[in-house]
Amino acid sequence: MVLYDTDKSNIKAAWQKVGTHAGEYGGEALERMFDCFPTTKTYFPHFDMSPGSAQVKAHG
Repeated sequence: MVLYDTDKSNIKAAWQKVGTHAGEYGGEALERMFDCFPTTKTYFPHFDMSPGSAQVKAHG
């Protein structure tokens, strides 16, 4: 797959917006993963899996 200069600049621009919220989005992504794919919880047996868990947010 070839990325052209315009592709690279679009990706950089998107990540500049996302990067400022990385912790928030990462925690949300983990929560969604656990909801959609419950078996992934087995990889995090020591985590508190309750909604809004500080452990999940911190790991994200």
